[in-house]
Amino acid sequence: MDKEAIFAITAEAYCRGKATDIHGETNLKTLPTPSNCSYGSLAIGVFEESDGKGTKRKLKIGAKHVNILITLCCKLQSDSSTAVDIGPESSCTPHTIHPLTARIFYRDICVNAFLKVMEREAATYTPTLTITSLRQLVSGFYDSSTFAMARASHEEFDVDLLMPCTVFTVCDVPNNEGYGSAAGSVAKLSSRYLQSLARSYITSTPVNFMDAMESVEVAEEVKKDSRSVECNSWSVLKRFNAELEKALDGRQPMSPAVVATKVNFSAMASETSAAVASANQKVKKNVLYHLQTLYR
Repeated sequence: MDKEAIFAITAEAYCRGKATDIHGETNLKTLPTPSNCSYGSLAIGVFEESDGKGTKRKLKIGAKHVNILITLCCKLQSDSSTAVDIGPESSCTPHTIHPLTARIFYRDICVNAFLKVMEREAATYTPTLTITSLRQLVSGFYDSSTFAMARASHEEFDVDLLMPCTVFTVCDVPNNEGYGSAAGSVAKLSSRYLQSLARSYITSTPVNFMDAMESVEVAEEVKKDSRSVECNSWSVLKRFNAELEKALDGRQPMSPAVVATKVNFSAMASETSAAVASANQKVKKNVLYHLQTLYR
């Protein structure tokens, strides 16, 4: 039996194939085989992987064609502030959760709901379309798989302030109040653009960045009044805003995919991503408090 018992709260899935998913697998560490997994078709464990920012330990469930990354969970044996893990990195180790011994315990109510969908509604079932169902990504905004509904949370935690923050939701967290971003910060303003793009994809409507652009104009006026020095991040935002205005100027309404090929939204995602970790530290405290309230 493994040395850790984990309550998985939020998870996100992605396909292994790059032709299907912009966030495809880059190695075969989580590929299940009968010889190295307690379940022949699933590899469950903590895997050390690099995601471009150094090696991290990630808690994953790997199948032949899909991976599930646990991005919010709680270690049940612990009652300390370190019990909750948030983000892609796990505080568990490959020795405490290993594919040869790991087990999954499913909730009966969820199993029954899943079987019902598979038996009767598989052809017509679609997940709820929400911004919070989008995975954390910083590139590929021209690709429809970036906006797939591939993230889900336990229903008790399915609200903005109890789910891991992403580049799409930084603009939704409270200003200051421990979340690390002020209303006029570059991170929040950048997130508004990404959320507007995502909303267009989800609703299949032409892009509309008016609210985001107006927010930038207001923030710029405030900066002028305060005579503060312009930082590099602000210059990146202004350059992006100018490129976007040029791409949209005088043109017919465009789809989000077309706009994302003309303008580099990854620059905005990089600016926003810097604020995700700070926001998640506050979310982590919220989750710990909610867990204590639910199961005290």
